[in-house]
Amino acid sequence: GDPEYAAQLAAYRQQVKVQEQAGGVARNLSMHAENKAVLVSLGAVAAMAALLGGAADEPRVQEQAAGTLRNLAISHGAEVVADGAVPGLVGLLASGDAKVRE
Repeated sequence: GDPEYAAQLAAYRQQVKVQEQAGGVARNLSMHAENKAVLVSLGAVAAMAALLGGAADEPRVQEQAAGTLRNLAISHGAEVVADGAVPGLVGLLASGDAKVRE
């Protein structure tokens, strides 16, 4: 195989793993009431919304981002709507991955 292609593929896989882990951290933090306002103020809604669209073929990234948005929407629904996350969330309903659709 092409060594340049292999290097690019490895970098891509690492980037996806970092996105998944970052989404997981945000999701865990967003489960606690005291963290929600801080996450929203730091731009977590827009960041998670971007992961919904930017990782269209990466269900684990989408799952973490959607979970974070769900947790934040409980007390910050207006911000989730205002930051444009709804179209990305609706788009997940067409996913082939059951965990993402959930």
